[in-house]
Amino acid sequence: MVLNIRFFLIFTTFFIGVLLHAQSWCDSSRSAIKERAYDIIAVLSHDSLKGREAGTYQDSVAAAFIADIFRETGLYTVLENHTYKQPFKFINGIKVTKNNSFSLNDIKLDYETDFWPLNMSANKKTEGPLIHVGYGIEVPQHNYNDYADLSHSESAVFVIKTGMPDVLKDKDLPPYYSDLDFKISTAIGHGASGIIFIKSEDGDDEVPELFNWHYRQAVDVPVIYADGRAAEMIKSKTSWHAKIAVELETEVRTSYNVIGYLDNDATSTIVIGGHYDHLGTGSPISRHRGAPAIHPGADDNASGVAATIELARLLVCQGYMKHNVLFIAFGAEEKGLLGSHYFVNSEAYDLTKINFMLNMDMVGRLDNDTRKLHIIGTGSSPVWDSIIDITPADHFHVNKSASASGGSDHINFYLKDLPVLFFFTGIHEDYHKPADVIDKINFDGFYYIIKYVNTFISNVDTLILPFSQAPLDQARGQRRSATVALGIMPDHAYSGKGLKVADVVSDGPAENAGIMRNDIIVKMDTHKVRDIYEYMHALNKLEQGQKIKVIIMRNDQQLSIDVLL
Repeated sequence: MVLNIRFFLIFTTFFIGVLLHAQSWCDSSRSAIKERAYDIIAVLSHDSLKGREAGTYQDSVAAAFIADIFRETGLYTVLENHTYKQPFKFINGIKVTKNNSFSLNDIKLDYETDFWPLNMSANKKTEGPLIHVGYGIEVPQHNYNDYADLSHSESAVFVIKTGMPDVLKDKDLPPYYSDLDFKISTAIGHGASGIIFIKSEDGDDEVPELFNWHYRQAVDVPVIYADGRAAEMIKSKTSWHAKIAVELETEVRTSYNVIGYLDNDATSTIVIGGHYDHLGTGSPISRHRGAPAIHPGADDNASGVAATIELARLLVCQGYMKHNVLFIAFGAEEKGLLGSHYFVNSEAYDLTKINFMLNMDMVGRLDNDTRKLHIIGTGSSPVWDSIIDITPADHFHVNKSASASGGSDHINFYLKDLPVLFFFTGIHEDYHKPADVIDKINFDGFYYIIKYVNTFISNVDTLILPFSQAPLDQARGQRRSATVALGIMPDHAYSGKGLKVADVVSDGPAENAGIMRNDIIVKMDTHKVRDIYEYMHALNKLEQGQKIKVIIMRNDQQLSIDVLL
Protein backbone atom coordinates (compact mmCIF):
# COMPACT_ATOMS: atom_id res chain seq x y z
CA MET A 1 0.00 0.00 0.00
CA VAL A 2 1.34 3.46 -0.91
CA LEU A 3 1.08 6.01 1.88
CA ASN A 4 0.04 9.56 1.01
CA ILE A 5 2.40 12.34 2.07
CA ARG A 6 0.28 13.57 4.99
CA PHE A 7 0.06 10.14 6.53
CA PHE A 8 3.74 9.60 5.71
CA LEU A 9 4.73 12.65 7.77
CA ILE A 10 2.68 11.44 10.73
CA PHE A 11 4.16 7.98 10.32
CA THR A 12 7.77 9.19 10.19
CA THR A 13 7.33 11.47 13.22
CA PHE A 14 6.00 8.50 15.16
CA PHE A 15 8.79 6.32 13.74
CA ILE A 16 11.55 8.65 14.95
CA GLY A 17 10.15 8.50 18.46
CA VAL A 18 10.05 4.72 18.33
CA LEU A 19 13.52 4.54 16.85
CA LEU A 20 15.07 6.74 19.51
CA HIS A 21 13.18 5.77 22.63
CA ALA A 22 11.60 2.32 22.36
CA GLN A 23 15.02 0.71 22.38
CA SER A 24 18.30 1.75 23.94
CA TRP A 25 19.71 4.38 21.59
CA CYS A 26 23.23 3.29 22.49
CA ASP A 27 22.64 -0.43 21.90
CA SER A 28 25.45 -1.42 19.50
CA SER A 29 24.49 -5.06 19.06
CA ARG A 30 24.22 -6.48 15.59
CA SER A 31 20.45 -6.82 15.81
CA ALA A 32 19.99 -3.21 17.00
CA ILE A 33 22.18 -1.71 14.26
CA LYS A 34 20.48 -3.81 11.59
CA GLU A 35 17.03 -2.87 12.86
CA ARG A 36 17.77 0.85 12.94
CA ALA A 37 19.31 0.71 9.46
CA TYR A 38 16.31 -1.17 8.12
CA ASP A 39 13.89 1.40 9.49
CA ILE A 40 15.78 4.37 8.03
CA ILE A 41 16.21 2.77 4.61
CA ALA A 42 12.55 1.71 4.64
CA VAL A 43 11.42 5.30 5.12
CA LEU A 44 13.78 6.86 2.55
CA SER A 45 13.11 4.23 -0.12
CA HIS A 46 9.35 4.13 0.45
CA ASP A 47 7.18 4.66 -2.64
CA SER A 48 5.58 7.72 -1.04
CA LEU A 49 8.87 9.60 -1.51
CA LYS A 50 8.78 8.79 -5.22
CA GLY A 51 12.51 8.28 -5.56
CA ARG A 52 13.62 11.47 -3.73
CA GLU A 53 14.42 13.49 -6.84
CA ALA A 54 16.30 16.66 -5.90
CA GLY A 55 14.19 19.78 -5.81
CA THR A 56 10.85 18.01 -5.44
CA TYR A 57 8.46 18.12 -2.50
CA GLN A 58 9.43 14.55 -1.66
CA ASP A 59 13.08 15.63 -1.55
CA SER A 60 12.19 18.24 1.09
CA VAL A 61 10.26 15.63 3.09
CA ALA A 62 13.30 13.33 3.09
CA ALA A 63 15.53 16.23 4.20
CA ALA A 64 13.15 17.07 7.07
CA PHE A 65 13.13 13.42 8.15
CA ILE A 66 16.94 13.31 8.32
CA ALA A 67 17.07 16.69 10.11
CA ASP A 68 14.69 15.39 12.80
CA ILE A 69 16.92 12.38 13.41
CA PHE A 70 20.02 14.57 13.65
CA ARG A 71 18.22 16.75 16.19
CA GLU A 72 17.01 13.83 18.28
CA THR A 73 20.47 12.23 18.15
CA GLY A 74 21.85 15.23 20.01
CA LEU A 75 23.75 16.84 17.14
CA TYR A 76 24.03 20.61 17.03
CA THR A 77 23.56 22.87 14.04
CA VAL A 78 26.24 25.07 12.49
CA LEU A 79 23.82 26.96 10.27
CA GLU A 80 22.08 30.27 10.83
CA ASN A 81 18.64 30.34 12.46
CA HIS A 82 19.44 27.06 14.23
CA THR A 83 18.31 24.99 11.27
CA TYR A 84 19.78 21.68 10.15
CA LYS A 85 18.92 22.28 6.49
CA GLN A 86 21.16 24.30 4.19
CA PRO A 87 19.09 25.31 1.13
CA PHE A 88 20.65 25.85 -2.26
CA LYS A 89 19.24 26.55 -5.69
CA PHE A 90 20.21 24.81 -8.90
CA ILE A 91 19.24 24.81 -12.56
CA ASN A 92 17.28 21.64 -13.16
CA GLY A 93 16.49 22.18 -16.82
CA ILE A 94 14.51 24.41 -19.12
CA LYS A 95 10.94 25.44 -19.81
CA VAL A 96 9.43 26.45 -23.15
CA THR A 97 7.48 29.71 -23.02
CA LYS A 98 4.53 30.69 -25.20
CA ASN A 99 6.79 32.94 -27.25
CA ASN A 100 8.11 30.24 -29.59
CA SER A 101 6.98 30.53 -33.19
CA PHE A 102 7.93 29.46 -36.69
CA SER A 103 6.43 30.44 -40.02
CA LEU A 104 7.23 29.92 -43.69
CA ASN A 105 6.06 32.67 -46.05
CA ASP A 106 3.80 33.83 -43.19
CA ILE A 107 2.19 30.36 -42.88
CA LYS A 108 2.18 29.73 -39.13
CA LEU A 109 3.35 26.28 -38.03
CA ASP A 110 2.46 24.43 -34.83
CA TYR A 111 4.80 24.03 -31.88
CA GLU A 112 5.50 20.35 -31.02
CA THR A 113 3.70 19.07 -34.13
CA ASP A 114 5.68 20.94 -36.79
CA PHE A 115 8.69 22.26 -34.92
CA TRP A 116 10.39 22.62 -31.55
CA PRO A 117 13.49 24.46 -30.32
CA LEU A 118 16.61 22.56 -29.30
CA ASN A 119 18.36 22.91 -25.96
CA MET A 120 21.33 24.87 -27.25
CA SER A 121 19.22 27.43 -29.10
CA ALA A 122 19.67 31.14 -28.51
CA ASN A 123 16.70 33.09 -27.18
CA LYS A 124 16.35 35.19 -30.28
CA LYS A 125 14.22 36.08 -33.25
CA THR A 126 15.48 35.83 -36.80
CA GLU A 127 14.13 35.80 -40.32
CA GLY A 128 15.49 35.25 -43.78
CA PRO A 129 15.47 33.05 -46.85
CA LEU A 130 16.02 29.32 -46.40
CA ILE A 131 19.34 28.00 -47.72
CA HIS A 132 19.81 24.23 -47.95
CA VAL A 133 23.36 23.20 -46.95
CA GLY A 134 22.97 19.42 -47.12
CA TYR A 135 24.37 17.72 -44.03
CA GLY A 136 26.24 20.86 -43.02
CA ILE A 137 29.71 19.31 -42.84
CA GLU A 138 33.12 19.72 -44.41
CA VAL A 139 35.44 16.70 -44.79
CA PRO A 140 38.41 17.90 -46.88
CA GLN A 141 40.27 14.56 -46.61
CA HIS A 142 37.45 12.98 -48.61
CA ASN A 143 36.76 15.97 -50.89
CA TYR A 144 33.34 16.51 -49.33
CA ASN A 145 32.10 20.02 -48.58
CA ASP A 146 28.45 21.01 -48.21
CA TYR A 147 29.50 24.68 -48.16
CA ALA A 148 31.67 24.63 -51.30
CA ASP A 149 29.20 26.52 -53.49
CA LEU A 150 27.46 28.49 -50.77
CA SER A 151 26.17 31.92 -51.71
CA HIS A 152 23.70 33.63 -49.44
CA SER A 153 22.57 36.85 -47.83
CA GLU A 154 23.57 37.76 -44.28
CA SER A 155 20.08 36.93 -43.00
CA ALA A 156 19.93 33.40 -44.42
CA VAL A 157 18.50 30.59 -42.32
CA PHE A 158 20.38 27.33 -42.96
CA VAL A 159 18.52 24.03 -43.40
CA ILE A 160 20.68 21.08 -42.33
CA LYS A 161 19.96 17.37 -42.55
CA THR A 162 20.64 15.17 -39.54
CA GLY A 163 22.93 12.16 -39.84
CA MET A 164 25.63 11.55 -42.46
CA PRO A 165 25.58 11.31 -46.27
CA ASP A 166 25.82 7.83 -47.78
CA VAL A 167 29.16 8.59 -49.45
CA LEU A 168 30.79 9.09 -46.03
CA LYS A 169 29.15 6.32 -44.01
CA ASP A 170 31.90 3.79 -44.76
CA LYS A 171 34.81 6.21 -44.28
CA ASP A 172 35.38 5.51 -40.58
CA LEU A 173 35.10 9.17 -39.67
CA PRO A 174 35.02 10.42 -36.06
CA PRO A 175 31.43 10.39 -34.75
CA TYR A 176 31.42 14.13 -34.05
CA TYR A 177 30.76 14.84 -37.75
CA SER A 178 27.12 13.81 -37.27
CA ASP A 179 26.69 15.64 -33.95
CA LEU A 180 24.38 18.64 -33.92
CA ASP A 181 26.85 20.79 -31.97
CA PHE A 182 29.50 20.28 -34.64
CA LYS A 183 27.07 21.12 -37.44
CA ILE A 184 25.80 24.19 -35.58
CA SER A 185 29.31 25.49 -35.00
CA THR A 186 30.19 24.99 -38.67
CA ALA A 187 26.98 26.69 -39.83
CA ILE A 188 27.50 29.71 -37.58
CA GLY A 189 31.04 29.96 -38.91
CA HIS A 190 29.56 30.28 -42.40
CA GLY A 191 27.18 33.05 -41.35
CA ALA A 192 23.87 31.35 -40.55
CA SER A 193 21.37 33.67 -38.85
CA GLY A 194 19.30 30.67 -37.76
CA ILE A 195 19.38 26.90 -38.16
CA ILE A 196 16.63 24.42 -38.99
CA PHE A 197 17.38 20.71 -38.75
CA ILE A 198 15.35 18.23 -40.79
CA LYS A 199 15.56 14.48 -41.00
CA SER A 200 17.57 13.03 -43.88
CA GLU A 201 15.89 11.06 -46.63
CA ASP A 202 17.03 7.61 -45.46
CA GLY A 203 15.42 8.22 -42.06
CA ASP A 204 17.86 6.08 -40.05
CA ASP A 205 19.10 8.95 -37.85
CA GLU A 206 17.48 9.90 -34.55
CA VAL A 207 15.06 12.80 -34.26
CA PRO A 208 16.62 15.58 -32.15
CA GLU A 209 14.51 16.28 -29.09
CA LEU A 210 14.05 19.11 -26.64
CA PHE A 211 15.10 17.67 -23.28
CA ASN A 212 13.45 19.61 -20.46
CA TRP A 213 15.99 18.26 -17.96
CA HIS A 214 18.98 19.43 -19.98
CA TYR A 215 20.25 22.99 -19.57
CA ARG A 216 22.73 24.06 -22.25
CA GLN A 217 24.68 27.22 -22.80
CA ALA A 218 23.11 28.89 -25.83
CA VAL A 219 24.75 29.29 -29.22
CA ASP A 220 24.54 32.62 -31.05
CA VAL A 221 21.49 31.88 -33.23
CA PRO A 222 18.06 30.25 -32.82
CA VAL A 223 18.04 26.52 -33.58
CA ILE A 224 14.92 24.45 -34.21
CA TYR A 225 13.97 21.03 -35.57
CA ALA A 226 11.27 20.86 -38.24
CA ASP A 227 8.95 17.88 -38.52
CA GLY A 228 5.55 17.03 -39.98
CA ARG A 229 4.03 19.66 -42.25
CA ALA A 230 6.98 22.02 -41.76
CA ALA A 231 9.50 19.41 -42.91
CA GLU A 232 7.43 18.59 -45.98
CA MET A 233 7.18 22.25 -46.90
CA ILE A 234 10.93 22.79 -46.45
CA LYS A 235 11.77 19.76 -48.62
CA SER A 236 9.63 21.06 -51.47
CA LYS A 237 11.19 23.18 -54.22
CA THR A 238 9.35 26.31 -53.08
CA SER A 239 11.40 29.32 -52.10
CA TRP A 240 10.66 29.99 -48.45
CA HIS A 241 11.16 32.98 -46.19
CA ALA A 242 11.36 31.81 -42.57
CA LYS A 243 10.56 33.64 -39.35
CA ILE A 244 11.75 32.00 -36.14
CA ALA A 245 11.37 33.04 -32.51
CA VAL A 246 12.78 30.98 -29.64
CA GLU A 247 12.38 31.65 -25.92
CA LEU A 248 13.50 29.14 -23.29
CA GLU A 249 13.59 29.71 -19.54
CA THR A 250 15.69 27.94 -16.97
CA GLU A 251 13.89 25.87 -14.35
CA VAL A 252 15.35 26.63 -10.92
CA ARG A 253 14.78 24.27 -8.00
CA THR A 254 15.77 24.22 -4.33
CA SER A 255 17.32 21.29 -2.52
CA TYR A 256 19.08 20.93 0.84
CA ASN A 257 22.17 19.71 2.58
CA VAL A 258 21.21 18.36 6.01
CA ILE A 259 23.99 19.09 8.51
CA GLY A 260 24.46 17.92 12.09
CA TYR A 261 27.44 18.75 14.29
CA LEU A 262 29.05 16.79 17.09
CA ASP A 263 30.93 19.41 19.11
CA ASN A 264 33.80 17.86 21.07
CA ASP A 265 35.48 21.22 21.70
CA ALA A 266 38.31 20.16 19.39
CA THR A 267 40.40 22.26 17.03
CA SER A 268 39.93 19.89 14.09
CA THR A 269 36.86 18.37 12.47
CA ILE A 270 35.99 15.24 10.49
CA VAL A 271 33.23 15.21 7.86
CA ILE A 272 31.15 12.04 7.45
CA GLY A 273 28.44 12.09 4.85
CA GLY A 274 26.55 10.69 1.91
CA HIS A 275 23.86 11.96 -0.43
CA TYR A 276 20.17 11.34 0.26
CA ASP A 277 18.65 12.18 -3.15
CA HIS A 278 17.96 9.73 -5.95
CA LEU A 279 16.43 9.63 -9.46
CA GLY A 280 12.73 10.10 -8.83
CA THR A 281 10.76 8.20 -11.45
CA GLY A 282 13.66 8.18 -13.89
CA SER A 283 16.27 10.51 -15.31
CA PRO A 284 18.87 10.65 -18.08
CA ILE A 285 21.25 8.62 -15.89
CA SER A 286 18.69 5.94 -15.08
CA ARG A 287 19.47 2.50 -16.50
CA HIS A 288 15.77 1.69 -16.64
CA ARG A 289 14.14 1.41 -20.05
CA GLY A 290 10.41 1.75 -20.32
CA ALA A 291 7.66 3.79 -18.73
CA PRO A 292 8.57 6.10 -15.80
CA ALA A 293 8.84 4.13 -12.56
CA ILE A 294 9.80 4.98 -8.99
CA HIS A 295 13.50 4.44 -8.33
CA PRO A 296 13.56 3.67 -4.57
CA GLY A 297 17.34 4.08 -4.21
CA ALA A 298 17.63 1.75 -1.22
CA ASP A 299 21.33 1.18 -1.78
CA ASP A 300 21.90 4.43 -3.68
CA ASN A 301 21.93 6.09 -1.32
CA ALA A 302 19.51 5.43 1.53
CA SER A 303 22.17 2.97 2.74
CA GLY A 304 24.79 5.73 2.95
CA VAL A 305 22.41 7.98 4.89
CA ALA A 306 21.65 5.12 7.28
CA ALA A 307 25.40 4.58 7.70
CA THR A 308 25.98 8.28 8.38
CA ILE A 309 23.20 8.33 10.99
CA GLU A 310 24.41 5.13 12.62
CA LEU A 311 27.97 6.45 12.83
CA ALA A 312 26.60 9.63 14.40
CA ARG A 313 24.79 7.54 17.00
CA LEU A 314 27.91 5.49 17.74
CA LEU A 315 30.19 8.52 18.07
CA VAL A 316 27.70 10.40 20.27
CA CYS A 317 27.33 7.38 22.55
CA GLN A 318 31.06 6.64 22.74
CA GLY A 319 31.91 10.25 23.56
CA TYR A 320 35.69 10.06 23.56
CA MET A 321 36.72 11.63 20.25
CA LYS A 322 39.53 14.12 19.76
CA HIS A 323 37.77 15.62 16.73
CA ASN A 324 34.53 17.42 16.14
CA VAL A 325 32.38 15.74 13.51
CA LEU A 326 30.15 17.19 10.79
CA PHE A 327 27.52 14.72 9.57
CA ILE A 328 26.10 15.77 6.20
CA ALA A 329 23.37 14.27 4.05
CA PHE A 330 24.00 15.95 0.70
CA GLY A 331 21.29 16.99 -1.72
CA ALA A 332 21.32 16.87 -5.53
CA GLU A 333 24.27 14.51 -5.84
CA GLU A 334 22.55 12.80 -8.75
CA LYS A 335 22.27 16.19 -10.50
CA GLY A 336 26.06 16.60 -10.58
CA LEU A 337 27.40 16.59 -6.98
CA LEU A 338 25.66 19.91 -6.47
CA GLY A 339 24.99 19.77 -2.73
CA SER A 340 28.56 19.00 -1.72
CA HIS A 341 29.81 21.56 -4.23
CA TYR A 342 27.59 24.16 -2.61
CA PHE A 343 28.70 23.25 0.90
CA VAL A 344 32.44 23.46 0.28
CA ASN A 345 32.02 26.83 -1.45
CA SER A 346 29.71 28.26 1.21
CA GLU A 347 30.73 29.81 4.51
CA ALA A 348 28.72 27.36 6.58
CA TYR A 349 31.90 25.93 8.11
CA ASP A 350 35.56 26.92 8.05
CA LEU A 351 37.21 24.40 5.71
CA THR A 352 40.62 25.05 7.28
CA LYS A 353 39.34 23.26 10.38
CA ILE A 354 38.44 20.10 8.44
CA ASN A 355 40.95 17.26 8.73
CA PHE A 356 39.41 14.82 6.27
CA MET A 357 36.13 13.65 4.74
CA LEU A 358 34.62 10.14 4.67
CA ASN A 359 31.96 9.52 2.02
CA MET A 360 29.39 6.75 2.46
CA ASP A 361 27.77 6.10 -0.91
CA MET A 362 26.19 2.71 -1.69
CA VAL A 363 27.33 0.62 1.27
CA GLY A 364 24.31 -1.68 1.42
CA ARG A 365 25.07 -4.41 -1.09
CA LEU A 366 28.18 -6.21 0.19
CA ASP A 367 28.42 -9.20 -2.13
CA ASN A 368 28.36 -12.47 -0.21
CA ASP A 369 30.62 -14.13 -2.78
CA THR A 370 33.35 -11.54 -3.42
CA ARG A 371 32.88 -9.79 -0.04
CA LYS A 372 34.73 -6.65 -1.12
CA LEU A 373 34.51 -3.20 0.42
CA HIS A 374 36.03 -0.69 -1.97
CA ILE A 375 37.87 2.21 -0.36
CA ILE A 376 38.59 4.88 -2.97
CA GLY A 377 40.83 7.91 -2.59
CA THR A 378 43.72 6.42 -0.60
CA GLY A 379 46.13 8.53 -2.64
CA SER A 380 44.68 11.74 -1.12
CA SER A 381 46.87 11.32 1.98
CA PRO A 382 50.08 9.33 2.52
CA VAL A 383 48.63 8.17 5.85
CA TRP A 384 45.55 6.37 4.53
CA ASP A 385 47.18 3.08 3.56
CA SER A 386 48.73 2.54 6.97
CA ILE A 387 45.45 3.27 8.80
CA ILE A 388 43.54 0.90 6.54
CA ASP A 389 46.17 -1.79 7.07
CA ILE A 390 45.88 -1.69 10.88
CA THR A 391 42.06 -1.69 10.87
CA PRO A 392 40.83 -5.29 10.99
CA ALA A 393 38.33 -6.34 8.33
CA ASP A 394 37.35 -9.82 9.46
CA HIS A 395 34.17 -10.25 7.43
CA PHE A 396 35.16 -8.76 4.08
CA HIS A 397 38.16 -7.85 1.97
CA VAL A 398 39.26 -4.25 1.46
CA ASN A 399 39.96 -3.25 -2.11
CA LYS A 400 41.97 -0.01 -2.10
CA SER A 401 42.11 2.53 -4.92
CA ALA A 402 44.47 5.51 -4.85
CA SER A 403 42.39 7.46 -7.37
CA ALA A 404 40.32 10.35 -6.04
CA SER A 405 37.75 9.91 -8.80
CA GLY A 406 34.57 7.92 -8.37
CA GLY A 407 31.80 10.36 -9.21
CA SER A 408 30.57 11.07 -5.70
CA ASP A 409 30.55 13.85 -3.11
CA HIS A 410 34.05 13.29 -1.75
CA ILE A 411 35.54 14.78 -4.92
CA ASN A 412 34.41 18.30 -3.99
CA PHE A 413 36.31 18.05 -0.69
CA TYR A 414 39.34 16.65 -2.48
CA LEU A 415 39.28 19.67 -4.78
CA LYS A 416 39.69 21.83 -1.66
CA ASP A 417 42.92 19.93 -0.88
CA LEU A 418 41.35 17.79 1.85
CA PRO A 419 42.09 14.08 2.30
CA VAL A 420 39.08 11.94 1.41
CA LEU A 421 37.92 8.34 1.37
CA PHE A 422 34.93 6.89 -0.44
CA PHE A 423 33.42 3.70 1.06
CA PHE A 424 31.51 1.69 -1.51
CA THR A 425 30.29 -1.92 -1.89
CA GLY A 426 30.24 -1.76 -5.68
CA ILE A 427 28.03 -1.41 -8.74
CA HIS A 428 25.33 -4.06 -9.11
CA GLU A 429 22.66 -5.00 -11.64
CA ASP A 430 20.04 -2.86 -9.87
CA TYR A 431 22.12 0.32 -9.89
CA HIS A 432 19.99 3.28 -11.06
CA LYS A 433 17.00 1.03 -11.65
CA PRO A 434 13.60 0.62 -9.95
CA ALA A 435 14.89 -2.74 -8.66
CA ASP A 436 17.19 -1.04 -6.10
CA VAL A 437 14.87 -2.02 -3.23
CA ILE A 438 15.29 -2.63 0.48
CA ASP A 439 14.78 -6.39 0.19
CA LYS A 440 18.16 -6.64 -1.57
CA ILE A 441 20.13 -4.82 1.13
CA ASN A 442 22.69 -7.00 2.90
CA PHE A 443 22.11 -5.87 6.49
CA ASP A 444 24.73 -8.21 7.94
CA GLY A 445 27.25 -6.69 5.55
CA PHE A 446 26.04 -3.21 6.54
CA TYR A 447 26.65 -4.03 10.20
CA TYR A 448 30.22 -5.19 9.53
CA ILE A 449 30.97 -2.06 7.49
CA ILE A 450 29.66 0.21 10.26
CA LYS A 451 31.82 -1.55 12.84
CA TYR A 452 34.81 -1.33 10.50
CA VAL A 453 34.41 2.39 9.78
CA ASN A 454 33.87 3.10 13.48
CA THR A 455 37.14 1.32 14.34
CA PHE A 456 38.85 3.07 11.43
CA ILE A 457 37.78 6.46 12.82
CA SER A 458 39.17 5.61 16.25
CA ASN A 459 42.49 4.63 14.63
CA VAL A 460 42.79 7.95 12.81
CA ASP A 461 41.23 10.14 15.51
CA THR A 462 44.54 11.27 17.01
CA LEU A 463 46.10 12.26 13.68
CA ILE A 464 46.13 15.39 11.55
CA LEU A 465 46.45 14.13 8.00
CA PRO A 466 48.63 15.69 5.30
CA PHE A 467 47.04 16.07 1.89
CA SER A 468 48.54 14.57 -1.25
CA GLN A 469 47.48 14.75 -4.87
CA ALA A 470 45.82 11.51 -5.90
CA PRO A 471 45.75 10.09 -9.42
CA LEU A 472 42.93 11.46 -11.57
CA ASP A 473 41.57 10.04 -14.79
CA GLN A 474 42.64 12.38 -17.59
CA ALA A 475 39.61 11.38 -19.64
CA ARG A 476 37.12 12.19 -16.89
CA GLY A 477 34.29 14.14 -18.50
CA GLN A 478 35.63 13.55 -22.02
CA ARG A 479 34.25 11.29 -24.71
CA ARG A 480 36.12 8.10 -25.33
CA SER A 481 36.41 9.03 -29.01
CA ALA A 482 38.72 11.95 -28.17
CA THR A 483 42.22 11.32 -29.48
CA VAL A 484 43.85 13.83 -27.13
CA ALA A 485 43.45 14.85 -23.50
CA LEU A 486 44.03 18.30 -22.08
CA GLY A 487 44.57 16.86 -18.62
CA ILE A 488 41.82 18.57 -16.65
CA MET A 489 38.78 17.62 -14.62
CA PRO A 490 35.75 19.72 -15.66
CA ASP A 491 33.62 21.36 -13.00
CA HIS A 492 30.25 19.75 -13.70
CA ALA A 493 28.46 22.07 -11.27
CA TYR A 494 29.44 25.18 -13.25
CA SER A 495 26.55 26.62 -15.26
CA GLY A 496 28.21 29.70 -16.75
CA LYS A 497 29.63 30.19 -20.21
CA GLY A 498 32.76 28.21 -20.97
CA LEU A 499 34.25 25.21 -19.21
CA LYS A 500 35.46 25.66 -15.64
CA VAL A 501 38.52 23.67 -14.57
CA ALA A 502 37.90 21.77 -11.34
CA ASP A 503 41.37 20.22 -11.25
CA VAL A 504 44.43 19.60 -13.41
CA VAL A 505 46.19 16.29 -13.89
CA SER A 506 49.75 16.23 -12.61
CA ASP A 507 52.28 16.61 -15.44
CA GLY A 508 49.50 16.79 -18.02
CA PRO A 509 49.38 19.29 -20.92
CA ALA A 510 47.21 21.74 -18.96
CA GLU A 511 49.41 21.83 -15.86
CA ASN A 512 52.60 22.03 -17.92
CA ALA A 513 51.20 25.04 -19.78
CA GLY A 514 50.10 26.83 -16.60
CA ILE A 515 46.34 26.23 -16.64
CA MET A 516 45.03 26.22 -13.08
CA ARG A 517 42.02 25.23 -11.03
CA ASN A 518 39.07 27.60 -11.48
CA ASP A 519 40.27 28.83 -14.87
CA ILE A 520 37.41 29.04 -17.37
CA ILE A 521 38.26 27.83 -20.87
CA VAL A 522 36.41 29.82 -23.55
CA LYS A 523 38.37 28.88 -26.67
CA MET A 524 40.71 26.09 -27.81
CA ASP A 525 42.63 26.73 -31.02
CA THR A 526 39.93 28.10 -33.38
CA HIS A 527 37.06 26.44 -31.52
CA LYS A 528 34.83 28.38 -29.15
CA VAL A 529 34.01 26.57 -25.92
CA ARG A 530 30.64 27.58 -24.49
CA ASP A 531 30.12 24.45 -22.34
CA ILE A 532 31.46 20.95 -21.71
CA TYR A 533 29.93 19.64 -24.94
CA GLU A 534 31.72 22.17 -27.10
CA TYR A 535 34.90 21.38 -25.16
CA MET A 536 34.59 17.71 -26.08
CA HIS A 537 33.95 18.58 -29.72
CA ALA A 538 37.06 20.77 -29.73
CA LEU A 539 39.15 17.92 -28.33
CA ASN A 540 37.92 15.59 -31.05
CA LYS A 541 39.20 17.99 -33.69
CA LEU A 542 42.70 18.30 -32.21
CA GLU A 543 45.69 15.98 -32.47
CA GLN A 544 48.31 14.74 -30.07
CA GLY A 545 51.52 16.75 -30.41
CA GLN A 546 49.65 19.78 -31.73
CA LYS A 547 50.46 23.18 -30.21
CA ILE A 548 47.35 25.29 -29.67
CA LYS A 549 46.32 28.52 -28.01
CA VAL A 550 43.83 28.13 -25.18
CA ILE A 551 41.91 31.26 -24.18
CA ILE A 552 40.91 31.30 -20.53
CA MET A 553 39.27 33.66 -18.08
CA ARG A 554 41.12 33.96 -14.77
CA ASN A 555 39.89 36.37 -12.12
CA ASP A 556 37.89 38.25 -14.80
CA GLN A 557 40.99 38.65 -16.99
CA GLN A 558 41.35 36.99 -20.39
CA LEU A 559 44.62 35.13 -20.91
CA SER A 560 46.07 33.29 -23.90
CA ILE A 561 48.06 30.17 -23.02
CA ASP A 562 50.11 28.01 -25.40
CA VAL A 563 49.46 24.31 -24.79
CA LEU A 564 51.31 21.36 -26.27
CA LEU A 565 48.90 18.43 -26.45
